[in-house]
Amino acid sequence: MHVQASALGLIDATAESVYIGVDDTTISSGRGRKSVRITSKASFNVGGSSAATTSGLLFAFDLTHMPAGCGTWPAYWLCGPNWPSGGEIDVIEGVNTMTQDHTTLHTDQGCSMSGESTDLFTGSWSLNRAGGPSDDCWVDDPNQWSNAGCGIINTTPGVTTSYGVPFNAAGGGMYVMEWTQQFIRTYYFQRSQIPADLLDGGGGSPDPSQWSTPPYAYFTLNAESCPAKHFSDLQVIINIALCGDWGGSDFPISCPDIHTACPDYVQHNPSAFSEAFWSIRSLVIYQNQTTTEMTAAPVPAKDTATDFDAERWHPI
Repeated sequence: MHVQASALGLIDATAESVYIGVDDTTISSGRGRKSVRITSKASFNVGGSSAATTSGLLFAFDLTHMPAGCGTWPAYWLCGPNWPSGGEIDVIEGVNTMTQDHTTLHTDQGCSMSGESTDLFTGSWSLNRAGGPSDDCWVDDPNQWSNAGCGIINTTPGVTTSYGVPFNAAGGGMYVMEWTQQFIRTYYFQRSQIPADLLDGGGGSPDPSQWSTPPYAYFTLNAESCPAKHFSDLQVIINIALCGDWGGSDFPISCPDIHTACPDYVQHNPSAFSEAFWSIRSLVIYQNQTTTEMTAAPVPAKDTATDFDAERWHPI
């Protein structure tokens, strides 16, 4: 599949970046158009009972361009087995001409964020059927839209470049997702505001407690409202979907000047997808150890700290 995608010009890699795109030259012979989905071979967990437990993981995703435009539904996400029982974390997601990123958790029953303090993040909840916060991560919650999950939109005051065309025009930026047994939280850094301890491609030890930018999304994990066990064996996925349930239903709203259904538009307008690509500088994954004993792939033990926020991270 790699050889085929490369031959079609859908993927490419240089010393500076990785390109993942959509066919933008041919009219499709059927519904849809050729695209790419990449899934990590490794799966990831936090917690456990081993002597060298990973107490947390931090994913730093640096990119200069993300897919944008009518008909697109790109995502950078993590997903576990036997969905939704293994959980899903959508870090970057949106459709069509949206300009604000949506970060969402999807789980089976028993994971709610209804008690989450909005003081912990700068974004705002997406809305449920009744116009209230979509804060139940259970994909089958009858009071929410189908498979809505618990989602936070990056409406941070002063931030206008978190997704789509504005993100690309600003030269991209970095998304950081921190996952522990106590919380999942995400940060967005505009290119000029990326912390120095994240700039060397993984050689440093990021310290979130020193960052001046607060998280735009925060989800508490605890035994009462959302046990950490809802997220396990997660694989990293980067893909570009076209139309789909969300993209197709939003298509008439975001793209009102296109007088055809989303699938027809995708099939017959290849040049419209010249901006439907990822340009990725790096994805660095850091882990934090709960003891000084090393794992099989040695990683320096954490620095001594009085609370979790002050701990520093080391690349895997």
